[in-house]
Amino acid sequence: LIEFKINNQKYLELESKIHSIIEMGNRNLLNPALQTIHSYSEKYPKVCTFPKVQLLTGELYFSFWKLSNEELKRLADKMIGIKENSSEYTFIVEKIEKEGEVNKRMIDLAKNAFKASHEARPTYWKANEALYKLHVEMDELNDAKHYLGYLISSFPAEATYSLKMGRLNEISNRFTNSVNFFLESAEKALHAGVSNLKKEDLLEIIDASLRTGKKLMKQMNISELSAKAENALETRTMLKNMRKNNAQLRVTLEKMSRQFPNDPEYLNKIAITYRRTGEYHIAEEYYKKAIQADKNDAVIRINYAMCLACSNIFDKATEMIESAAKLEMNDEEKETYEKSRELINKKDIVRIKKVMI
Repeated sequence: LIEFKINNQKYLELESKIHSIIEMGNRNLLNPALQTIHSYSEKYPKVCTFPKVQLLTGELYFSFWKLSNEELKRLADKMIGIKENSSEYTFIVEKIEKEGEVNKRMIDLAKNAFKASHEARPTYWKANEALYKLHVEMDELNDAKHYLGYLISSFPAEATYSLKMGRLNEISNRFTNSVNFFLESAEKALHAGVSNLKKEDLLEIIDASLRTGKKLMKQMNISELSAKAENALETRTMLKNMRKNNAQLRVTLEKMSRQFPNDPEYLNKIAITYRRTGEYHIAEEYYKKAIQADKNDAVIRINYAMCLACSNIFDKATEMIESAAKLEMNDEEKETYEKSRELINKKDIVRIKKVMI
């Protein structure tokens, strides 16, 4: 590391100067910053190479484009309540038009600089990451996936990139792909060792996978990942993949649970994977363990009550849902409790299963 710093001292110096200007957010410093980049690239071409200085140039324009977005929003908010025919309204419109031109120029220059860096050195991961971030900001998801795909292939053990790809597919409503990438991310995290990731990061991966799985089941209009559902569906391949994903997710959760013994969050999520396949008796055992680990979690008790109802054990389900009422809940959890309690009292298993997807 010391040798790297010595050999790249001038580039690191340039990078520090440009990032300081970016943090200041003063557009008057844009031209001086560009002149500094040009000066370093001429004086120290061996370390301030073309791909590197183009990346810094792109970062500079990209940061000022974001500032321009904030200015456009500020001007738009300022127009609220002003009469359209007034001089003040006309003045703001003119400012918006001028800022809009600046905004377009900044993003075009940022994109061109990042692309120049990438084309000069396609393997430069920082250029690919910069292009990924730029296209996400511009809501150009297919282009973002392209550059993120390169990062995944370049760093196959990195869990974060797979997680990001899962999010992009979720936004695009490609839930099957999304679940696959979330699971891939979890497997990579486990392989690297959970000591390399915070527990919150691991839970984010699992929650993302469970969330998209729920959306996919709703899309397929099924409440269980059962053979019976498969016979009723035209798209059997999608369901088979979903069942496979559920099984993979369960294995991943069980591995994580061994890393964090008696963690109610993992136990609750493992129960969900069994519940989705209609294996309510196994799910119930995990809910019991989760409640023993955390006696004050109302949501686990609600889930357990609904699971008991699906097995037609309504007396115990009623007892469990009522015990949840004694615990602290936020507004959303209270709404879930009220709905669950109503369905259990009505013994409406069909609607209970739909709510539980």
